[in-house]
Amino acid sequence: MDTADENSRSAIEQQLELLRRAALRATVAARGRDARVDEALDELRKHINGRSRDLEAAIAALSAAIMSMEDDQAAANGHVSGDRTGWLQRLLPALRDTPVRAAAGARAALPVESVRAGLCRILVHLPLPASFDDQVDSLRAMLEGPLEPEALGCCVERVAELVVAAQRAESRELEEFLRRLTARLEVLDGVLAEQGAMDAARLEDSAGISSAIREDVGNIRESLDCAGDLRELREAISVRLDGMVTRMTRYHALQEQRHQESRRQLHALEEALVAAEEQAGELESSLSVHRRRAVQDPLTSLPNRQAYDERLRAEVQRWRRTGEPLSLVIGDIDRFKELNDRHGHQFGDEALCRVSEVLRHQIRSSDFLARYGGEEFVLLLPGVPLHQAAMVAEQLRYVLEREGICADDAGSPVTISFGVATFTGDEDADSVFRRADRALYRAKHAGRNRVVRLRSGDDDEVD
Repeated sequence: MDTADENSRSAIEQQLELLRRAALRATVAARGRDARVDEALDELRKHINGRSRDLEAAIAALSAAIMSMEDDQAAANGHVSGDRTGWLQRLLPALRDTPVRAAAGARAALPVESVRAGLCRILVHLPLPASFDDQVDSLRAMLEGPLEPEALGCCVERVAELVVAAQRAESRELEEFLRRLTARLEVLDGVLAEQGAMDAARLEDSAGISSAIREDVGNIRESLDCAGDLRELREAISVRLDGMVTRMTRYHALQEQRHQESRRQLHALEEALVAAEEQAGELESSLSVHRRRAVQDPLTSLPNRQAYDERLRAEVQRWRRTGEPLSLVIGDIDRFKELNDRHGHQFGDEALCRVSEVLRHQIRSSDFLARYGGEEFVLLLPGVPLHQAAMVAEQLRYVLEREGICADDAGSPVTISFGVATFTGDEDADSVFRRADRALYRAKHAGRNRVVRLRSGDDDEVD
């Protein structure tokens, strides 16, 4: 083996070691949620430490444990989530699906692009606070630029650190909210307990004053029966009445004091409720931010692939239920890699953003446009048959060409090619996507900057 082979193998072993360490950090970050998950993580960690490449069984066991934990939590909360894929579950397949193949005696090659794509997907789904935005943007820029295998190791390390930070930030946020909520609930419980004690005291005082008045009335009757003359009777009744007035005055003063205390406690209760509502609103806002970031492409602000998958399921269900047409359009910017290589990634990012804006402003509010990945876009057109979907794609192609997005005055405008397909019969979403992708492939090989549509059941292009 020559020196170049040894250097290549050494670099590959370094990258594999970094990937192994990243996976180990991820398993450590996920511990403590559920005993079944911890057991599966321990098993996965054994495979990783042993550098075994046969991780399918361990990852499948971990996925099953995570789903069981989520099902238990959902059942405890009284609902079952439609999307059972968490960010940690999306992380493991990203690491698992990264192919590393080395034939015996042959030069091994680390699939940099596959690892880069996996790390980018992880960054998209990480639920990090806004304070990490600069780090994420910096790392994303590094991943989207030219990347040598040696630099990839640094990226793996940084992504692993962000995974751990995301786990800790999420736990701290939830723990802080629960702590504040528990404190507010304790205040509410104390107020309610005091109110209950005061109500019991009122009942006791009311019973006491009633008993005392009955006793005074009995004494007045006894005085009437026993009095020897009118003067003696008048003095006896006067004494009894004075005692009744004194008791009633004290009773009313005590009730007024308790009334004031009740008003004070009710005011404290209102303040506690307002504070609890504000904290709940903060948590809801934070969760909304995490949710929006999880389903939004950070560069173009379009929905991302996860959002597309969710919307696709809903649209397919609607199509099966109503029978109304549903078309799928896949678009891919022509020669995008050449644009990046010739004019730099900054122009590539600007082109992606401008193309996204052009496409976004040309579709209906009921249509759904998403960035599928890289320079590829997907468009769902509910209620639109195949020939009309091709017309929509042609309009998008024409408008983008006329927009004249260029790196310089002498450059050719950015163009896009489209493949179009429509759901028919008993087709599933994957088969329709494959057909639209074949149509896009034909559009590329026919010269680019054009639209091709394919019917179901054959590969003939439709004019």
